[in-house]
Amino acid sequence: MNLTIQILRIELSEKLKCKVFWIDNGCGSIESPKFYEQGITALPGQCYVSESIQPQEWNHDNRTLFIVCGEVLEESFKDCKYSALYFSKSQSILHVMNVLLEIFAKYHRWDESLLKLQNESSSLDALLQLSLPIFKNPLFLIDSAFNVLAIAVPGLPPDFEHPNKVEDIWIIRGKDDLIKARDVHEPYYHHLSNDYPRLFINLLDGEHFLGNLSIQASHHEFREYDEYLLTHLAGILRSAILRFGSADSKTRNLIENMLSGIIDGRIVNEEEFARVLTFVGVAATEQFRCLAIKVPKPSGNEYIRYFLQQLETKIPAIYVPTYGEVAAMVLRISIAERQEINVFSTLQKELESFGVRVGLSDIYDDLLFTKQYFTQARFALEAGEVTQNENSILHFTDYCMDYILENCPGNLKASMLFTEGFKRLVKHDIDGRASYIETLRAYLDNNMNANKAATTLYITRNSFLSRLERINTLLDEDIHDPRVRFRLELSLLLYDKWNEM
Repeated sequence: MNLTIQILRIELSEKLKCKVFWIDNGCGSIESPKFYEQGITALPGQCYVSESIQPQEWNHDNRTLFIVCGEVLEESFKDCKYSALYFSKSQSILHVMNVLLEIFAKYHRWDESLLKLQNESSSLDALLQLSLPIFKNPLFLIDSAFNVLAIAVPGLPPDFEHPNKVEDIWIIRGKDDLIKARDVHEPYYHHLSNDYPRLFINLLDGEHFLGNLSIQASHHEFREYDEYLLTHLAGILRSAILRFGSADSKTRNLIENMLSGIIDGRIVNEEEFARVLTFVGVAATEQFRCLAIKVPKPSGNEYIRYFLQQLETKIPAIYVPTYGEVAAMVLRISIAERQEINVFSTLQKELESFGVRVGLSDIYDDLLFTKQYFTQARFALEAGEVTQNENSILHFTDYCMDYILENCPGNLKASMLFTEGFKRLVKHDIDGRASYIETLRAYLDNNMNANKAATTLYITRNSFLSRLERINTLLDEDIHDPRVRFRLELSLLLYDKWNEM
């Protein structure tokens, strides 16, 4: 890996036990050290060890760094156009070269070990443990819902308030103190569990926010180059998370099969399920919605699978294999919102392009209840078809009362749930000139206000009061009792839906 001028300056200061001064003219990261030989054109991005300062007219690349070992006069660097490090006292050029090679070798070994471990192991903790000697501080990998995925040493992450959006890099120092970095403008976090500062790096996959990697300065203060090293580690962890949790990985398939088992009513090991969720970056406290879509014919399941895969590229989601006529998908609503994705707008566009409709459940935060929320989504889809609703997205909220009424009677006839007084009103309406059922409905709908109810029925207040008196006689119960009123309102709803006695 390349090193920055800040890494070299601080590492040289520690190993040579002397002050190291620097001139930074934007050399950026450096590849490897070499002796400088007069007359040889320097390669870009190289670190050159030199006995003395080089002539200003020498043609060099601005990514090149010179380390000057001999005695240096300050005026030698007047109008200097290249980057340089020089010491408070003269150094042996050979000794400096050996120290530089040791510094580069240390970070190169770390980089190679990370890549090797990433290919051989699926342990995110191991990647953090391997990095402890580099950072000398606790490391935390936090998923997109701000739950710990991996940790290098025992300890707890800070007390988070979930943000809507965070910048790439930011620092918290102590309680209620957000150090602004990279244009962070709002303190999204309440406080830390202690007064040690933390540096956070966002893990992003394109526009998708995967989580945060943080270092807590509990043993050593942050160094100037910790941000650079943490960003490098974040890149490797990002690749590891995406590889471990990819659609074709064993772990990804495992979580899909477990969710399928939950929907199908099979027994799922809760402890193992929780472990798999954490491993693929799905927090148990995340918020979800379940989506149900009818498998069209003759295209079948392949069509649905393709549709859901297309949708998943725009909305974070988990596909759930089902074997019936309705497919399922779990939308990760909280992640989408933090990425500022308008879920319903995005879903609407995809549905229109595919020419299908879906049922959508209420929000829930425990995937072990996916079966119940899939029932919500499926009912909304089926009820929307029955009522010929033309909307592409059918919300269970709009059909919740229908679901209650359909399932309320159980094994009973709906009329068996009517109050005795309500049954007498229904019988009266068969031969009566005035509808007592509609009169009662108007009274209850208007919060038992006689004037408003009379207006609704287009009759005088006296006529309404006369009817209400006869209705109360037939009901023979206190309509002002909340329980009585609830059962009467339920009776009205059941009567409307089933229209039976």
